[in-house]
Amino acid sequence: TGIKLNGGAAGPGGVTGFCLCQNETATDGQVEAMTAANQLAAFEAVTASQIPADNLFQSDVLAPSIAGWFTGTPPAVTAVATNSWVIRYDAAGPRFAKIRVTSITSPTTTTAGVIHFDFARQTTVGGAFTAVTSTTADVTGGPVYFDFNTGAVGSASAWSIEFIGYEIRVNGGVSGTGGVGSVIITSTPFASIDATYVATIPSFVFSSDRFGGVFLTHKWYRYNLTGTDNQIWPVYNTYFIKRGSIVWKVQVTGYYDVAAHSRHVTFRSVQLTN
Repeated sequence: TGIKLNGGAAGPGGVTGFCLCQNETATDGQVEAMTAANQLAAFEAVTASQIPADNLFQSDVLAPSIAGWFTGTPPAVTAVATNSWVIRYDAAGPRFAKIRVTSITSPTTTTAGVIHFDFARQTTVGGAFTAVTSTTADVTGGPVYFDFNTGAVGSASAWSIEFIGYEIRVNGGVSGTGGVGSVIITSTPFASIDATYVATIPSFVFSSDRFGGVFLTHKWYRYNLTGTDNQIWPVYNTYFIKRGSIVWKVQVTGYYDVAAHSRHVTFRSVQLTN
């Protein structure tokens, strides 16, 4: 369901985007009633006069799966120890780990300095978690790789998560090929996250690192509106996509083909400027 632009962190093309977002506040019922046909007139009514200033367009940036582990503006940052993450580090098993950042020392404007974190992991599929270990990642000298397979510092060729600057990346999605994913846990205490708990987490809620820009901050869809359909519903917002001086208007119109197969994204577009 992700759409990335060839610009910013996602590519060298300099492409940026802006969401006109006419339907951002529509109710779920209104979204259910929308179709490509009945939203065509609204799309056709969008003109070049509505294109915003250049500084309102967004480039894509890295959107790490593990986010929200600190608060504040660097270097004045504080760890958010009440947030935890379950890491699926062995998708074939699967095996899981849990992690939380407990404190940050010696942060600078560019790096989090020394990141103190707790973790525990499964060494066997479905097995009990190990005892919680407290350790650190000093990112002042560059990235630090950590491997849950060994429960120790890893390398660029063997890792589960990477600490770099003010990011914690997972070896999955746009950051790696390891298939690692995570899910944030905000309402369950870290100590209560165990093998029984992680076994109840649906696989589809785990996410890997991705690129995010206008299509992440203003999603083109809503999901599971009825609570039972597990369906993607387009919201038919209009996006302006800009490359150099050229601007297109774009509207995503579908996610399924005529046989109801998913991941068949359809859209319409019109070039507005040269």
